[in-house]
Amino acid sequence: MVLLDRHDRYGAVSIVLHWALAASMLLAWLFGQLGDPRGARELFQLHNSFGLLALVFALALVIWRLFVPRPEPLVKSPLERILARTVQAGLLAVAIAAPLSGIVALQSEGRPVRFFGIEVLSGNAPSARWLDGATRVLPTPAHADEDRQEEEHAYAGGYREEGEAGEAAEELHELLVVPLFLLLLGLHVAGVAKHHLIDRVPVLRRMLGRPALPAAG
Repeated sequence: MVLLDRHDRYGAVSIVLHWALAASMLLAWLFGQLGDPRGARELFQLHNSFGLLALVFALALVIWRLFVPRPEPLVKSPLERILARTVQAGLLAVAIAAPLSGIVALQSEGRPVRFFGIEVLSGNAPSARWLDGATRVLPTPAHADEDRQEEEHAYAGGYREEGEAGEAAEELHELLVVPLFLLLLGLHVAGVAKHHLIDRVPVLRRMLGRPALPAAG
C-alpha cells in the first residue's frame, strides 16, 4: 500500500486517519449513550476519551488535507459530489465541535477532563474557572480516593452550576452528538452504499487501499 494519496487511490495515511476517526466517533457516541456521569461513570469517561481521540484524528485529517490533495473523484454527478463533500465536511465539523463543546461544558462546572485516565485539564484548579469566574469550590479531602472525591464534589455541591457558556456548550454538544451526527453518518453510509451497490462505483474499494479498478491481466 502506498503512503501518500495517488490519482486513483487513497494512501495509507488517509485510510488510517479515516477509519481511526470513524471508529473513535462511533465509540464516543456508543459510550455516551451507555454512560452517565451520575451512574456508569467509567463508560462516560470512555465517551470523553474517545471524543478527544476523535478530535485529534479530525484535526490531523484536516491538516493532512491541506497538504495532500484527494484522489480524483469517481462520482460523475456534480450534485452528488457536492452532497458527498458537504456530508464529509459536516462529519469533520462534528468531530471537532462536539469534543470542544464537551470540554467547555465540563470545565464550566469545574469538572476535570481525562483522556483514558490521564487528567489533561484539572477540574477545581483555576484553569476550570476561566469560563464562569472564580466561584468557590469545596475543598477536596486529601484522604479520599479519586472516584469518591469526584462523586462528593459533583453531587454534594462541590462542582459549580453551569454558567451561560456551559449551558450553551452542553446544548450544542447534545445537538451535535445525537441528531446531527446520526443524520450525517446515515447520509454518508447511504451514499457509499448507493455508489457501491447500485452505481458500481468503487468508492469503498479505494478507501480500503485498492485502486479504483482492478489491474488488468
